[in-house]
Amino acid sequence: MSKKMVFLFVGFFIFALYLIIMPFFTKTKTTYKYQLSIGNLKQIGLGLLMYAEDHNDVFPDDLEQTEEYLGSFKYDFFQSRLKPKDFNGPTFIYISGHSFKDAESKEKYIIFYENPKYLSGYEREKIPVLYLEGYVERLKKEKFLSELRKTYGHIGKPMPEIKFKD
Repeated sequence: MSKKMVFLFVGFFIFALYLIIMPFFTKTKTTYKYQLSIGNLKQIGLGLLMYAEDHNDVFPDDLEQTEEYLGSFKYDFFQSRLKPKDFNGPTFIYISGHSFKDAESKEKYIIFYENPKYLSGYEREKIPVLYLEGYVERLKKEKFLSELRKTYGHIGKPMPEIKFKD
């Protein structure tokens, strides 16, 4: 085995160990789950941006149209790590009706967010959202609701009732 192969193997082994034991060294498992959730949102955002580039700068009406860019809905990044095992509903909520013009505006609009219906305790304090520009932010409940109102108002759709787990 060449030195490069040994180096790659050792590097991969150390990285794998890091991924396995990292949750135990974070403040809480919830923090680790938030990191995974945010990574999932970023991955979805990248796929949505690629879709829009190939479709006249318009984002898809529903996520099934993006399978070529995001893969099958069976992949893990469509399921939030924050979702409890007993919750039967979508983990992320997609807001359709956007275009690149919205992403290029000075206003920030939400395109995807964590379903607050199952978030509780520490998790509920800040809801992960994906903005059209492709970045993810965790918003406090009041700011989250305000940003959603602005987003739905911009695309001319009524804002659905947002339920939080209490």
